[in-house]
Amino acid sequence: MNSTGTANFAGFMLDPAARRLTRHGRVIHLTPKEFDLLALLAAHPGDAVSKEEIHHAVWHDAMVEEGSLTQTVSLLRKALSAYPGGNACIETVARHGYRLAVPVNWASARYARWSLRSVLWTAAIVLLALLSAWFYFASLLS
Repeated sequence: MNSTGTANFAGFMLDPAARRLTRHGRVIHLTPKEFDLLALLAAHPGDAVSKEEIHHAVWHDAMVEEGSLTQTVSLLRKALSAYPGGNACIETVARHGYRLAVPVNWASARYARWSLRSVLWTAAIVLLALLSAWFYFASLLS
């Protein structure tokens, strides 16, 4: 189990530290329980997570009806299925629990926040600084 950094699956990026789910840079709003459930499933990619484990991790053993879990899974599936590839992410494991049924790749927290856009902007600024320095020194020599 790896839950540090960001989890990438089916075009989604889950950042547990920031409590944020995005798809192509757009934030997907989830309730706290939906987020906790998705983070738990992503931390155990491909593994069946029992209803008891989910209840303990998401509801902290509070007294809730089993329907609360079913409702949370339903709402999470609905949020994910609004995007291509999202409808097959969560699989029901009969009489046991649920699993994240798509491959999950965890990226190091060190590199997780560097999007392509931020890398390109950084490269452009560095290039501009280098060109400015070159023109400055060239003008001193002439």
